[in-house]
Amino acid sequence: MLPLPGGAVDDGHSQRCGTSQAARSRMPVMEPLPQDVLELLAKPNPCVIAVLRADGAPAGAAVWYLFEDGEIVTSMSASGARRRRLERDARVSVTVLDEADWYRQVTLHGEVVDLRDDVDAADIDRISRHYTGEPYADHASGHATARIRITGWNGFGLGVEGAR
Repeated sequence: MLPLPGGAVDDGHSQRCGTSQAARSRMPVMEPLPQDVLELLAKPNPCVIAVLRADGAPAGAAVWYLFEDGEIVTSMSASGARRRRLERDARVSVTVLDEADWYRQVTLHGEVVDLRDDVDAADIDRISRHYTGEPYADHASGHATARIRITGWNGFGLGVEGAR
């Protein structure tokens, strides 16, 4: 294990994202999310993540997610383009749509604060169970996990419209 700035330890599986430790420590502290938003995020709803390509253009993809400890957790290919993009620039937005009513939605803005290999597939299995009740079927291809700290949000149809 390697020491990192601020006393953190590199376990050999985590990657530094495209945001410095100092910049992450200056991220705004979020006020608690309203109950309607928390309830939406707790469910296995459709979700789209947007990351930034090298030319600054957004790249979006449908993903599964978990909402844990006030952060979004999602999975991706360990060797795919999304991971490479997040290693370069950790800024993301995540839009969650209420499966029952797509006019109820929340978009979360934030930055990936942890990006690591999911070496034992524990994270992808946990996320898959949230959506399907079963572990993820494909353990042969490598997976990576991103943890996203929310720095802002806006919603629609939740009784709390507007940006925060």
